[in-house]
Amino acid sequence: MGRTDAKASALLTVLSLPLAALAAAMLLVLLIVRPRLGGDVSGSYLHWATCTPREAAADIALAA
Repeated sequence: MGRTDAKASALLTVLSLPLAALAAAMLLVLLIVRPRLGGDVSGSYLHWATCTPREAAADIALAA
């Protein structure tokens, strides 16, 4: 019974570390890729939807 417990603990440790790294990577990607829905933030699709084409092009040129 003791060896089974040790093997289960080792497997849990070996399998949980990559899963924790994967969860952290997923959170990082979500924080980077998620859209900004806070309103009229320059550089967002919601801001560009209220701009004229000339204003949107100028905003994109400033970001580049």
